[in-house]
Amino acid sequence: MPGAKRWQKLRPGRFSVTSDVAMLDGGGVGLGVVVRDNNGTFVLAAAKRMQGEYSVDMAEAMAAEMGMQLLPSIPSGTLILESDSLAVISKVQHPARDLTKVGVVCRSIWRKLQQGNGSCRHIPREATGAAHIMARALTNWGERIVWLDRPPVCLIDQL
Repeated sequence: MPGAKRWQKLRPGRFSVTSDVAMLDGGGVGLGVVVRDNNGTFVLAAAKRMQGEYSVDMAEAMAAEMGMQLLPSIPSGTLILESDSLAVISKVQHPARDLTKVGVVCRSIWRKLQQGNGSCRHIPREATGAAHIMARALTNWGERIVWLDRPPVCLIDQL
């Protein structure tokens, strides 16, 4: 879907897991994930706020991994992980090339995708808007919230 600037419909029976991060003032990161079905219908969203110093690549990898951890019940072959981080998507697609901490997280993502016959793809930053909103949604350090079935109010206009 070259040139796509917003979320795009998927083939029937597929689910997208879109992840993004927000680098927060004063240090720390916000991780955000939004899962939609092939029509764009909300399935779940999650947000987590973490203190500490993280590289952008590590934060993006942690957000993608959080999305994968939330989906044990998604049927095999139906999952597409989406991120605006070309570095992370490349490391997930070629896991043996990177022996750094980011590479370890990306190999974990790759293994989960392989177990479920899933795939991943790079998308433009503009297409991660809902996940980015989730990355900024929390105010307390260490907090993690998952929304099921009904999106949080902050996402209504993005879906």
